[in-house]
Amino acid sequence: MRKNLALLLVVMIGLAGCSFFTSEKPEVKPQEKQIEVTLYYANSSNSDVITEKRQISYNDGDNLYKLVLDELLKGPTIENAYLRIPEGTTVNNVILKDGIASVDLNKFSGFGGIMDEAMARASIVNTLTALDGVEKVLITINGNDYIGASGNPVGPMGPIDFSNINTYKLYFSDANAEYLVPEMRTVDESKSPAEGIIKELIKGPTRSDLTKTIPEGTKLISLEINNGIAYVNFSKEFKENHWGGSAGETMTLYSVVDSLTELPDIKKVQFLIEGNKTDTLAGHYDILNPLDRDPTLIREEY
Repeated sequence: MRKNLALLLVVMIGLAGCSFFTSEKPEVKPQEKQIEVTLYYANSSNSDVITEKRQISYNDGDNLYKLVLDELLKGPTIENAYLRIPEGTTVNNVILKDGIASVDLNKFSGFGGIMDEAMARASIVNTLTALDGVEKVLITINGNDYIGASGNPVGPMGPIDFSNINTYKLYFSDANAEYLVPEMRTVDESKSPAEGIIKELIKGPTRSDLTKTIPEGTKLISLEINNGIAYVNFSKEFKENHWGGSAGETMTLYSVVDSLTELPDIKKVQFLIEGNKTDTLAGHYDILNPLDRDPTLIREEY
């Protein structure tokens, strides 16, 4: 009996000793890392990008590319920089393969205009391509192709250099035909700036709160600039399809005049219909002679 008790005591002491010496090691948390990234935002006129440096913390195993875009979506902290990515947009995932970062977004819609959409894409593309290993960016929306302003899917995009993009200020009518309101547009480099501006005016505004100023069916036949005067030759629809009214005529004529005179080499605009001068467009303005710019019709903030 005494031997059994002694043996039991030895076993208990041994077990206690084993428990003491084999206690689990404390869990080691992964070491947090820091990286400085460059975030790209728009300037006030959507004509160029503005960069902001920011420190981001991450751990091994984190999706660094998604973390960077999440940081971008927080918006700028510096003056005169603007986030054109629509409010409510979130990043579902970012996958990097063969130098292409595939960015799947949610709610990437509701832009204020074509240039807002272009700047939103530039913010994402330029921010990611500034990271090592990213050459191009492919944007999808909840797994589907992203359809751009052209109506076609937008494929992989490389860094966007705004120094090579021509943007111009075009004027469209407000809803009440009281003021001309600007929209920034890019112009096809194959066209002259003046011709490109007229073609964009014919397309009409992208903002739902602005209205078209050029009558339906109007075509630009020719445009020549001589001694500071732009001779703009429209097809007959410019006059035949016009909706009339003093305010309507004002918006039509001066959307053209004030848009073209944004160019330094144009001071006045002479209207032509099918190659000929005409006395008036809708009965309220004499357009036999060139028209000067009228800045009093412009409302920059609307």
